[in-house]
Amino acid sequence: MSFFFCFFIAQWSQCVSFDMDAHSYDSTVMEEPLFPGSRGRVRYVAENVSDSVWACDSTFILSEHNVERTVIRVFTKRGNEKGFGNAGTYAKDVLECYCKWFGGYFFDHLNIVDGHPLGGANIPQLIIMNSSEDPFTRLFEAAIAGAIGEQYFNMPPGAESVEGSWLGEGLATYAAIRYMEDKYGAENSLIKTSLLPALSLRYFHRFHYYVAQTNQLEIPVTMAVLDLEDISASYFPRTASKSALFLFTIKNILGRDVFDRILGRYYKMRASNNADVSDFMAMCDEASDYDLGPVFDTFLNTAAFCDWSVNRIAMNTIEVENRGDLDIPVRMYVRTRSDAFMFLLDAKKKEYQIKIPFDAGEVISVAIDSSEYTLDPDYWNNYCPRKVSIKPVFDFDWPSFSTYQILWLPYLWYDRYDGFKAGLYLFGDKFADFDFVKGGYQFTLGYVRGFGSGRDYPNFTYQTPVLFREGVRVRVRFSGFRSRGGDNIKLGLISNLGRPLSGKPPVEISNMLNYAGLFTYSGLDSIDWDLGKNLYIDNNLRYRYEDMDIRVRLSIAHRVLGSEWEYFKTTFDVNRVFEFGIPIRARLFIGKIFGTAPVHERLFLSGCLRTTWLAETLFGQSGPYSPQERVHVPGDGNMRGYQMMHIKSDQMYALNLEFPARSLLRVFTDIGYYDHFAFDIGVRLVIGTETFLAAPTNGLSVSLNLPLYSYIEGEPWKLRWSLGLSI
Repeated sequence: MSFFFCFFIAQWSQCVSFDMDAHSYDSTVMEEPLFPGSRGRVRYVAENVSDSVWACDSTFILSEHNVERTVIRVFTKRGNEKGFGNAGTYAKDVLECYCKWFGGYFFDHLNIVDGHPLGGANIPQLIIMNSSEDPFTRLFEAAIAGAIGEQYFNMPPGAESVEGSWLGEGLATYAAIRYMEDKYGAENSLIKTSLLPALSLRYFHRFHYYVAQTNQLEIPVTMAVLDLEDISASYFPRTASKSALFLFTIKNILGRDVFDRILGRYYKMRASNNADVSDFMAMCDEASDYDLGPVFDTFLNTAAFCDWSVNRIAMNTIEVENRGDLDIPVRMYVRTRSDAFMFLLDAKKKEYQIKIPFDAGEVISVAIDSSEYTLDPDYWNNYCPRKVSIKPVFDFDWPSFSTYQILWLPYLWYDRYDGFKAGLYLFGDKFADFDFVKGGYQFTLGYVRGFGSGRDYPNFTYQTPVLFREGVRVRVRFSGFRSRGGDNIKLGLISNLGRPLSGKPPVEISNMLNYAGLFTYSGLDSIDWDLGKNLYIDNNLRYRYEDMDIRVRLSIAHRVLGSEWEYFKTTFDVNRVFEFGIPIRARLFIGKIFGTAPVHERLFLSGCLRTTWLAETLFGQSGPYSPQERVHVPGDGNMRGYQMMHIKSDQMYALNLEFPARSLLRVFTDIGYYDHFAFDIGVRLVIGTETFLAAPTNGLSVSLNLPLYSYIEGEPWKLRWSLGLSI
C-alpha cells in the first residue's frame, strides 16, 4: 500500500523511521539524505526555521512538468493512473494561466499528490488531493485550479489574519472560475456529456450564494468562525462563493487588465511578507474613479446585497430603484427604436429617473448589469421587459437567475376507457421553488382529451413563497385536476420551519382545504371508494431529525363545509432507525376516526389507498386503482402481508420492523390491530434513497415485497407479492 508523510518542523531535529523504499522531497536541510532504495532512520534538521517536509514510498508513480522556472511533480498511486493521470496536464495548464495573469509561482517546485479520499492538505509547495477524475465531470480539474489558487493567494508567507481569510479563499476561487472560463469558454461546463445542460463553475458558486442570501444565512465575511451559528450553512458560501463573486464585481468595475496588474502586484508583495488585505483594498481604491472604500466596508462588515430593479417605463423616462444596501455601481443598457444608450448608475441614490431623447424613439428594452456580475440574487427585475424562455422539456436548462422558464411537453397515450388520449402540459417557474430553494410563480398547466370516451382532463397547480426568512418559509399552494372518477381541488399553505442546511431539525406543516368530488366509478373499484362530495380541512405536521421521522395528521370534515360526511381523523406515525449491532428500522402507527368517513378516507391495513402524491407529480392524473392490488405505497398500517385484501377500519395500531436497514435485502415483520389481531413476516429488495442515502432519486425508493407468512385463517402462506413505491 502506498503511503505519504507530511509533517512540520521548527527549531529542532525531527527523526522519522522508514521501513520501505522511499522518495523524499523537502524544503529544509536534511542531515542524512534519503535516496530510493535506502531504509532505516532519517534525521531532518531545520534550525531557526518553520517549514515542512514530505516523503512517500517508491510505489508512487512520479511524473514532472515544467512551467517557467517551476517544476511540477505529480505523485500517482499505482492502479489509479486513470483517475489521476491527467493531474499533471491540468496543473501545467493552470500554472501557465496563473503565471500569465498574476506572475510566476513563488517556489521552484510544486508537488501534487494522489491522496486519501477522506482527507487532503494544501501547504506551500504541496497539494494532497482527496479526489480523482471521473468520466462525467470536470470537477477534478476545477479542484486542482482551486488548490493552485490557494498556493498563490492563501498560503504563507504573508499569511492572512483571520479577518482577512476571505480574500485568500475568494481569490483562489476567483482564479479557478476564471481558468475554467478561459479554457472552456462562456459555458465552461463542469459536465462533460452534452446530454445535460452546461453547468459552469460560476453558476455553482452563484447558486451557493443565492441559497445563503435568500434564506438569510449570510453573515459578515469578517465574522470569526467560532461565532458562526452553523458552520456548514454559512462558512463555504461566505468565504469562497460570495468572496469570489464580489471579486468579479471589482474586476468588472476596474477592468480586467487593471485588476490583473493589482493581483500581480499584491501577490509579489505578499510573497515578500509586505502586503495584507488593507493593501489590496487600497490598490483597488486607488485604481478606480469610484470610491470603493464604502463598498468594501459594507461587504466586509454586513450581510448587505444588491437589488436593482427597473420599476417603470413611461414615455421617454425610465424609473430605476436601488433596493439593496451594497452600493455597487452598475451599467444600464437601453435600446430604443433607433438608438442604443449606456448609463453608469453610481448607486449613490436609491431612485433614478433616466431621460431618453424623444428623437431616439420608443424604448424597446432595458437591462441593468446584463453581464450579471454584481451580488444581486434576483436578476428577474433587472430587465424590462422581463426575460421569458419557452422550450420543450428535452431542452431544459438549469434554473435561471434572470429568466422565467416555461417548458412544454406533448402527451399521447391509449387505454381501453378513453381510447387515444392527447394533450399538452406546460411547466413554468421563476427559478426552482422547493424547500430551502426560493423560486416564484411555479405552475403546471395541462389539458388531455380522451377521444374514445369524449372526456376532458384539465390540470393546474401553482405555488409561490409568501414568506421566506431565516427559519421560516411559507408558500401558498393551489392544485386542481379532473380524474376519471371526479374532481379534486386543494388550496392552502405549506410551511417549513427551522434553519435550512444545518444540523437543526426541520419541521414541515401543511394546512390545506381539500375538495374531492367523486361522481363515477368509471375506472375505479367500488370496494375502496364512495361516491359523493367530501370537503375537509387537512393538517399535516412532519418533524425530521437524524434517523427519526415523525408525522401527525388531523383532518376534519363537516356538512357545514359542504361535505356529505362528518368525521374527525387523526393519525400518528413515527419512524426511526436503531443500532443494535445491526441497524433496525422501526415504525409505529396509531390512527383513529371519529364519526363517519368515506371508504377511501378510512384507515387501511396495507398501505395508502392510492398513489395520489405520485399521480399529482406526474401531471396530476389521479390513479384509477388501489395500489393494494400489486403496488404498495407505505402508509396507515403498512402491513404488506395483507396486500389485495382491502382491509380497512376506523381504528388502527401497527408496528413495522425491518432489518438490516439501509441494505438491499431486508427481513420485515409487522404486528398490528384494527378490529382483529394481524401479523406478517417476509423479505424486501429495496433500491433507492432508503438504501443509498446519497442516491440522486430525490427520496424515491422502489422495492419488491415478498410476504412469506401472514396471520390469515386458511391461507397463511399465500404469496402476495407487490412492487413498492415510497418517497
